[in-house]
Amino acid sequence: MIQALGPIALALCASPSVNTAPQSPLLASVPADSIFVASCDDPAALRANLLSHQFVRLFDGGSGTPYVTAITDLILSEPEGGDVLGGLEFAKRFCDSFDGPIVAFANTSGAGFMTTSTRGGVKLRAALDEMLIGMPEAEISDRGTHQGFQLRSIKPKGRGRGVMIRAEWQSVTGLFMGDGDVLSAAKDSIQRYISQASSDIGAQLLNARPLAGATGSRSAIDFMLDISRIAEMSGAQEASEMGLTEDCWIYGRVDLGGPTQAEAVLDLRLPERGPIPAFLNVLKPVMADDLKVIPADALSLTAIQIDLELLLETIIEEGGPEAEDSIDQVRQASIGATGRDLIDELFLGMTGYFATYELEPPTNPDDISSVLGGQGVFALGVHDSEEMLEVLDDLISVGGVDSMIDFRDYKDIEMWVVDVDGLSPALAFMEGHLLFSMSTEYIERAIDHAMTPGSKSILQSPAGRQLLEYGTGGFFVSYLDTALAAWRTLNQAAMVAELTPELQFLSNMPQIDLAAVKREVRGLTISSFVRTAKGLLYRAESR
Repeated sequence: MIQALGPIALALCASPSVNTAPQSPLLASVPADSIFVASCDDPAALRANLLSHQFVRLFDGGSGTPYVTAITDLILSEPEGGDVLGGLEFAKRFCDSFDGPIVAFANTSGAGFMTTSTRGGVKLRAALDEMLIGMPEAEISDRGTHQGFQLRSIKPKGRGRGVMIRAEWQSVTGLFMGDGDVLSAAKDSIQRYISQASSDIGAQLLNARPLAGATGSRSAIDFMLDISRIAEMSGAQEASEMGLTEDCWIYGRVDLGGPTQAEAVLDLRLPERGPIPAFLNVLKPVMADDLKVIPADALSLTAIQIDLELLLETIIEEGGPEAEDSIDQVRQASIGATGRDLIDELFLGMTGYFATYELEPPTNPDDISSVLGGQGVFALGVHDSEEMLEVLDDLISVGGVDSMIDFRDYKDIEMWVVDVDGLSPALAFMEGHLLFSMSTEYIERAIDHAMTPGSKSILQSPAGRQLLEYGTGGFFVSYLDTALAAWRTLNQAAMVAELTPELQFLSNMPQIDLAAVKREVRGLTISSFVRTAKGLLYRAESR
């Protein structure tokens, strides 16, 4: 159980910067060989934001709401559910005990965290004592002092060679765990902290926090993951060929920030050689004109823009003669079967803009056909709708597929409809776009929106300004109604359980009515990927 508390504390806690040790940031204690580092300045503010502003949207701060009832019932449906709830309650008390800055790290041999406390660490140390009471068979040894810190080792019975070192000095508390010489790792971290010898990885984290656009709340969690070290440890030749063993990192900031907004920023540093940067070149910004096709009342959208011509060139350049031969074979086979070069006429006939948006939620989230039917509309950018119509007309004529299609006109736009087991998937050829949906109704609604003068697009919704900003700079843009996302996640649990035998317990999740969810949850999430000089920048804002 103790091994799990480090990550729990990292995820849920953080605090005010009151350094009781000699003017030294906690990041100074991080070993230079750490693969993962995370820090938070103000855990108390983080907890307050979660409970007062963010989690209240899902849990309403207490029992009796659909979410709390569903999750509690799910836990209690298991044979040891009562013990699980008890464990969660202890984890909450443990997290409540942090009232000062915290930093956590992990390397190949173990993990640890250090924190300072404005109240001398009384609550945290009491929580650690309570944890030990629950481990009566653990071997606890006094390991003396180091740089003023009192050290004790804790070795649980029957848990392999894992050891924990508990370190305490005035208002600073540390817990280190792992295999091997954990005591030396603890002493190294303490030595770094006291001597103010900022570690290599700590300095990089301090210098690279992705603050662009961030609110700067002290309740934010900053973290760094060293991808290159993990790639080296894997020993995979492919990782080296991809350039992943050379200076690849993820710097991140998760900021729950207050009553109106939460934000996540991830800065992914990618290799400067190999196929990854080459394929990044094919990404293009999503433009405002493309987003206008999406109506303002859409519950969600995802849009991406790719330079397809450059993508084809990059595939040939990176794949060499073998890739070029494969593409040529596709060309020849398509010409032989249909009389058309599908690489030039179909693939390159598209603009590289792809978007899907949802007009209504699925009627039954456990039914895969209903989920597909509820997705609304898939929009595909094309250079010339008339030419694309001719290409697809020739394709469906092969093998008599056209006999299954009902060819219609709707407001002077050609529409193809197929009747499949009660569904009516449809394809419409609108100027500059192909529109596809599992429901003819949604295709007609999409055409109505496009053909009605003055109809508002998603750019004129409450998310419009941010979407426009992200669209002009980002190659990927998304928008999601928060209530819909939460409802779908909970209500699809039974479907996941049916598809995954190991997760059968999810079949006990009660169904939740979407109307009840929307009474509780108000907000939306907007996210984007933007290309930067050294990689990709991901931003997400939830309101």
